[in-house]
Amino acid sequence: MKNRITVRTVYLYLVTTVAIIMALTGVIGSISDVLNMYVFHLIEAESMPSELGSLLGLLSSVVVGAPLWLYHLRIIERDRRSFLQRQASRQAESVVADSNTASGNVPSSRDFVRNLYFYLVACIGLFILMFNAVTIPPNTYQAFFMSSTVVAIPGQPKAPIPGDTYAMQSLVRSVIGCLVGLVVWLYHWRVAEREYTDSSGT
Repeated sequence: MKNRITVRTVYLYLVTTVAIIMALTGVIGSISDVLNMYVFHLIEAESMPSELGSLLGLLSSVVVGAPLWLYHLRIIERDRRSFLQRQASRQAESVVADSNTASGNVPSSRDFVRNLYFYLVACIGLFILMFNAVTIPPNTYQAFFMSSTVVAIPGQPKAPIPGDTYAMQSLVRSVIGCLVGLVVWLYHWRVAEREYTDSSGT
């Protein structure tokens, strides 16, 4: 029974981790592509068909990953509430004699996998934030400060070259990545730290 519970717990958190990674990849990419195509108009007309195909692939990642993540996370939270209720009832029945039994091997292995999940996803969110934040300064410089002028044709004024369109697209993606990574990191970090504080105080 104990091994079965452990395997089920590992399955739930493993699928939840993979699903949220898939969903995050789709969210960052799809929001960036929508902004680049329809808000900032950084995609040329001849490139729109291929960009739309890429956008559909990213949206598919969200459509597949997000429901899987939410479904398994709901099961995880339901099981945790049920376990905490059983643990509280056991402690109420035998405050002293069974206090050690109430925190035996099964909950410890379950809590270990849960803690691993929250800290791992918090780490992933932080990495997303860090890696995208590092690319913002160079993309900003390339997009807005590396413009030059075309050699003037006799009788015509010099025309400025527009900013690097690819750098602008990358800048949009970096900003979206920072925002998504920040939200993911803050949420999972706070949950992990709150549960760590609660377990340390008991």
